[in-house]
Amino acid sequence: MSTNKNKLTVTVGIPAHNEEQNIANMLQSVLGQKGDNFILERVIVACDGCSDKTAEIASAISQKNSRVEVITDRERRGYLARLNQLYEMKQSEIYISFDADIVLNGPSVIEEMVKVFQEDPRVCLAAAHQIPLKPDTFIGKIIYFHHILWDEIRLAFNGGDNIHGIHGAASGLRKSFTDTVRYPNSLTSGPGFLYIMAKKYGKFRYINKASIFYRPVSTLKDLRIQGTRAVFNNQKKLAEYFGKWIYGLYTIPVRYKITGILKMIWRHPVYTSLTMALGLWLRFFPKQDKLYNKGMWEIVPSTKKAINHFPNK
Repeated sequence: MSTNKNKLTVTVGIPAHNEEQNIANMLQSVLGQKGDNFILERVIVACDGCSDKTAEIASAISQKNSRVEVITDRERRGYLARLNQLYEMKQSEIYISFDADIVLNGPSVIEEMVKVFQEDPRVCLAAAHQIPLKPDTFIGKIIYFHHILWDEIRLAFNGGDNIHGIHGAASGLRKSFTDTVRYPNSLTSGPGFLYIMAKKYGKFRYINKASIFYRPVSTLKDLRIQGTRAVFNNQKKLAEYFGKWIYGLYTIPVRYKITGILKMIWRHPVYTSLTMALGLWLRFFPKQDKLYNKGMWEIVPSTKKAINHFPNK
């Protein structure tokens, strides 16, 4: 039987900007987590200038569960600024960051994430696997298969242990790492920065056994808005901060790209061809987001629809 001495304490942080449609489902999936290797001490929802009912819904849940705390203010400071705030608040041995518009796939996600920190003391950063939900619209399906194609490529390369393996939707950090890491004001997106810092201080792990559900965008308008957060924009900002050597971290050997494309064409020839064309269109005709350089980004409405608790894949 496991005792508290064998368990790691966990704080979950959830940055949220206008997530009223899904914040309750997200919190339910966190509070429903089970496992004998961790103690969930706190769940902190950091409302970033919310103008909807996100704070109200989260506060109602906090009144029923003392582990849930809600930070509210009217100022929109940006996603990374809220993460810096959450890093400073946590006291647990493991900090896990979840986006507010996802849900966890089953009751063992946190258990599997904590396990990698227990198994290897050098692991300071870990990422859960992401599962996109398939939209009903034709355009949505094209975009969905873009996510599937990208996963096929990035996860084959070094088993996901590469800069493309880390994402903000579900990541775990050891306390010693969060005590050290703070996002610079010049950045808008944090995963690449985290990966570089993790390699400096320890190890990164990609966790296939822990997964979350998320909604990809399902309209061309939302795709263009989300495209402002694309990886090549993040590379430029990171290169300004660390140096041009970081571009090499983003390079995936051509054989993985070719293999991934061929597999997808064999399985889904029409959608794969269309999603590749869509990706080229997005790259050569990007939309400019005025909020991006302020550490924020526009909301993409099609990703905000509620995800039912533990939906089917």
